[in-house]
Amino acid sequence: MSPAPSAQHQWIGDRLRRFPEDAAPEELMVVTGTGLLLDSRPGVIPDVMVVERKPIRDGARVVDPEWAHLVVEIVPRSTTAMDRVVKPVKYAEAGTPHFRRVETKPFRGQGADELPVIFTYTLDENDDYQLVHRVATGTTVDLTQPFAFRVDPEALSGI
Repeated sequence: MSPAPSAQHQWIGDRLRRFPEDAAPEELMVVTGTGLLLDSRPGVIPDVMVVERKPIRDGARVVDPEWAHLVVEIVPRSTTAMDRVVKPVKYAEAGTPHFRRVETKPFRGQGADELPVIFTYTLDENDDYQLVHRVATGTTVDLTQPFAFRVDPEALSGI
């Protein structure tokens, strides 16, 4: 059993949820704390997901990978390798088209980027994630996938 995420981790997840929530088309919704089926079993609970609304409305208790359009992981010290390496591979294998990783603690390769830093990835034709944006605090980016919304890492640093 994994330890519960910290209050700061959950607060960041709640703020992250706001970015796409108001912009989501009617057929999609943003959820947190919901299991995602991987390898035919409820394998993980991503921090934030954009999923198809209908199966959830119809009573689905876990998300089938084909309903997930975007998965977001916030990287804490306790699960760094899992969130940076293992989960993205599993999400790509499951066919999740978009993945975001949020770095909230100093990391190798950070350079002069102020935290938090959001990495956005899109699945390519070989079913591998390709980095599309690296967005550090102090900058914003308008994303177009899975639908248009703005990402502003500074909104995650105000705790």
